[in-house]
Amino acid sequence: MSLSPNTHQNDAAAEQPVRPLGLLIAFLREVGGTIDDEKHHERLFLNRINEDGYEDFRDAVVSEWFSIKYSTAFTAAHPPTAQQLLKRSKAAKKTTSQLKLALIAGFLKLTMPNGKKLSDCTGKECIAFGGLFQKIGERVGPDKRIGDVLTEKQIAALVV
Repeated sequence: MSLSPNTHQNDAAAEQPVRPLGLLIAFLREVGGTIDDEKHHERLFLNRINEDGYEDFRDAVVSEWFSIKYSTAFTAAHPPTAQQLLKRSKAAKKTTSQLKLALIAGFLKLTMPNGKKLSDCTGKECIAFGGLFQKIGERVGPDKRIGDVLTEKQIAALVV
């Protein structure tokens, strides 16, 4: 398929958004070569999108590039202060803690393989379940019930 300046200007395409990747794919099929020709292809492609009739594609390429690079460039132009980084770090830790608690919420009510709720299981039973339940059982001790010794928050600290 040969790419002409009017390739993208038929009635059906006029209603479609311009897709720079589609143009690049069609262009690479047209010019051939190998992946090692990247710099040569780049020069040819830049020449192509600067030809008359390719303004929509050129604008779309610039817009897409801008969207991809904007946050990086903005951060470089306006680097966060140490205080802002600390605030972000604290917010991330708080969110992580909230997510841990949300994951563990209702954990003590979980029905275990023996048919009992986790809170009613003994440490010995949890050790037998293995995995993260083994940690819980070891913390509680063999003869004590999980719900009598640990809160969901304490379980979260053990397993998450």
